[in-house]
Amino acid sequence: MAISRSRPTRTHCGFSQVEALVASAILMMTVTQSTALFTNSMQATSKAKLRDGLNAAVNADLEQVRHEVAKWALTTTNDGQLAYNPDATSCANDTLAQALLSERSNELPVVSTVDLAGVPMTQGTVQVNRTITVPTDNTNLIAVNYATTSDSPIAIKLSTTLTMPAQGWCPYASQSSHVPAQGKALNQGGMCDRLRRPTSNLRECLFQAQAQHASLPIKAGRKPQTRWVR
Repeated sequence: MAISRSRPTRTHCGFSQVEALVASAILMMTVTQSTALFTNSMQATSKAKLRDGLNAAVNADLEQVRHEVAKWALTTTNDGQLAYNPDATSCANDTLAQALLSERSNELPVVSTVDLAGVPMTQGTVQVNRTITVPTDNTNLIAVNYATTSDSPIAIKLSTTLTMPAQGWCPYASQSSHVPAQGKALNQGGMCDRLRRPTSNLRECLFQAQAQHASLPIKAGRKPQTRWVR
């Protein structure tokens, strides 16, 4: 009697070497891309925080400049009210900005560095320089410019022009060369002088007076009337 022996069948479990290599390569590519994406995201977040800190520091410095400009030539009258008393010579020569920078040279130096003590420097050292100049076309204004150095990881540029409230308190005589003669003659009772507004508004007031005077009909024995617009 013959006895039959059955051979055990071989079962395949797991992955072959080729499959393992392909899976490892795919996994390495996925991890590499995820790591690069995470790194770029962290760098972008860090730069955004640094930029926000720099903008806050620049705006705080600019507010300090505005404060120094606003209180220049500011005095207190006998009755306790605040008033501006700018130098008459600076008003006459239209050099208020130069007078301001000369008197406040310690508070408003021509070239200075913005204080960045509270800004976290996570992307390297950053330096922001501030320059204050006087525009050639209007020497009663000051131009304030902020800019980072060339080696800074983040570039910031900001420019603005500031006017002085004291300019509106200049004597009327300082503007004799900027207004029409007929407009000055129509400044009855110093109406435009009492507006206490910037020079441009005062000139506009006088020009308006001249234009309105020319357009009003004049009857015999009647003085020309001018409507004043505040």
